[in-house]
Order: sequence, then C-alpha cells, then structure tokens
Amino acid sequence: MNGDPVSVHTLAAASHQILVDLDKHGPKTGTFWDFIETQVKPEHIGQVKKLFVEAENFFKHADRDPDEILEFPLAEPEWFLWECVAKYPELAGEIPLLMLAYRMWFVIHHSDILKPESRAIVNFSGLSIDFPENDRARFFEYILPVFAKRVMAE
Repeated sequence: MNGDPVSVHTLAAASHQILVDLDKHGPKTGTFWDFIETQVKPEHIGQVKKLFVEAENFFKHADRDPDEILEFPLAEPEWFLWECVAKYPELAGEIPLLMLAYRMWFVIHHSDILKPESRAIVNFSGLSIDFPENDRARFFEYILPVFAKRVMAE
C-alpha cells in the first residue's frame, strides 16, 4: 500500500459510505455487506465482516482507549474500494477504465477468498495476469493501455 494506512482506510471507508447512502435513494441493489455474502466464500464471510467492523469502529472511537493499538491488514481498504468500483456503475451508468482495471487487479489478487464466479466478472482472455500483489502500479501501467485499445476498437 502506498501512503498512510489509516488515511487510506478512512478515505476508502468514507467513499464507500457515500455510495451506500446514495444507493438508499437510488437503485437499492445492495450494500457492501450484501456483496460479501454473495462474493466471498462462506468460510471467510465472518472473518471478512469482523475485519471491517473492527477497524472502522477503532478509528471512529479512538478516544475511548487512546493507548490501544489495532493491528489491521493493510489490504483492508482494497475491499472497500472493490465495493465502490462495483457500486459506482450502478449509480453513474458507466465504469471508467481505471475502475475496471482496479476490479481486475483485485479479483486476481484475492481469488483465494472470492468465490470462483467472482473471477468470471473479469475477462482474462489474452491478458498477462502475472503481477505480484505488491506491484499494482506496474499492473495498471500494463492494463490501462490494453483497455483503452479495446474500447477504441469497439
């Protein structure tokens, strides 16, 4: 992760909450929690939910125990962003290439937790997907021009 993990988490969680709130007044197609239920393997659902509630509550109520230390996975904000990328097209009627690239990157690097059908969301045909998890920038440098060429060809 690039940047301060608490700031990245807080911004990702706030962005997610905006889309959840907008969904209540728009398509009402479900929230992040519903998405977890449908996309995460059953044996991981409780673990994933606990991670999000724990960190969000800790950051929101840090004044309750200022000496407490929270260990949380640095990849956690990626899950909020994944939901944002899924929700945004429902609300905006479009999916920017950057979001499509993020969605592909996320599914590739979290396929161990996601259900197999989640991987089918992204079309992997003809694309190199051999990028280590910590090389997200290189993945984006590779995939964005590929997507742009495909869009121009359509």
